Amino acid sequence: TLAGGFKLHYNGYSTPFIPHDAKAKDVKDAIEGSMNPTSLEAMDNINRSSNELRQGVGKVTVQREAIGTSGGNVWTVTYISAVGTQGNLTATNLLGGKGATVAIQTQSEGNRIGGHFSLSFLGDTTRPIPHDVSSEDLQLILLNDISNLEYATVLRSDPTNNCNAGFCANGPSRSGGYVWTLSLTTQVGNISPFSPTSQEFNVEGEVAEMTAINNLTGCAKEPKQCPEVIITDGHGRSHIEAMKNIAVSQPFSLAYGRSGASHGGRGGEGFTSNIAGEIYGDRYVTNLYAGSGGALSVTQPFEITMFDGPRARGGSGGGAIEIVAANDISLGPEAVLSCDGQDGSTGFMTGGGGGSGGTVLLSAGGAIHHEGVISVAGGNGGRAIDPNRDQHGGGGG
Repeated sequence: TLAGGFKLHYNGYSTPFIPHDAKAKDVKDAIEGSMNPTSLEAMDNINRSSNELRQGVGKVTVQREAIGTSGGNVWTVTYISAVGTQGNLTATNLLGGKGATVAIQTQSEGNRIGGHFSLSFLGDTTRPIPHDVSSEDLQLILLNDISNLEYATVLRSDPTNNCNAGFCANGPSRSGGYVWTLSLTTQVGNISPFSPTSQEFNVEGEVAEMTAINNLTGCAKEPKQCPEVIITDGHGRSHIEAMKNIAVSQPFSLAYGRSGASHGGRGGEGFTSNIAGEIYGDRYVTNLYAGSGGALSVTQPFEITMFDGPRARGGSGGGAIEIVAANDISLGPEAVLSCDGQDGSTGFMTGGGGGSGGTVLLSAGGAIHHEGVISVAGGNGGRAIDPNRDQHGGGGG
């Protein structure tokens, strides 16, 4: 006749002593209560970025069935919240009785996505991308492999890689699937009207479609279902609530990243990887272009929706002045012709980019006499109020 009991172990966790005739509920309570970093009720509130956090078993179900005539039992433990395939439990045998042992067998493995995929965009295709690629690595792959990308940011669900127990609000799916939210910047298809009366003011450029090459593994047996790569427009499926608020389904133009505007010369860079816009205009004033506005101070488009009111907007661009005379043009010492760009606005942590200077064009049939001031200077980048940050915006070109 059996006596004594046993202990179970998983990933450094151990249960208290479990009697040989423990009820299913008692085994369930012992496993869930001692093989997780905290109670199940508090699992979604723990700091998962800690290197000392050990992954637990999550939530389980337990069924008990008696075997033999000596008091033996079989407990069937099923992981019902854990992600993918989990490691086996081990046991310490504390049973009493001749030849009494504790045996642990796996009846059915969990399903886990593996393999890789590739992305095609703007005429290029990336290298094979691991199924669980981190946001940092995917960002580098996109920027290196998609030649027409100016800038890319990537956010991934389960950013800490420590949600395998299944209790994260932004964790992976039960099979280890993830959601990556991409913000991609390109000049391809971007239409920039150069004047308020341009016929392009309401024209949209061609929208490029991103497609995927699926080489993922991990098909479920019952029912038969294989992993897919699903690409959707907009950020509606993002795990970041502020991103969901950008209710767009196609690309849009937006100057952000604190850089200065670029009329006649490259605007100054802000404290972000998002570079200043393309230079337009030339020294011969082939076209009478005005200046353009500097970039907002935000580093990501979704940050615009996180605060009430404007957040360190970029400075306005300077205007355009053209003076044409049949005879002479004379500017005295008190004369000022200014189409300077405006300074970027000040923000608490970052400043906006400076606006670019505009254009002054003088054309005379006779002589031009100039003793005053003609200025088309770009605006200064806005400054940060926070004394612990030096993240000012870039100056205008």
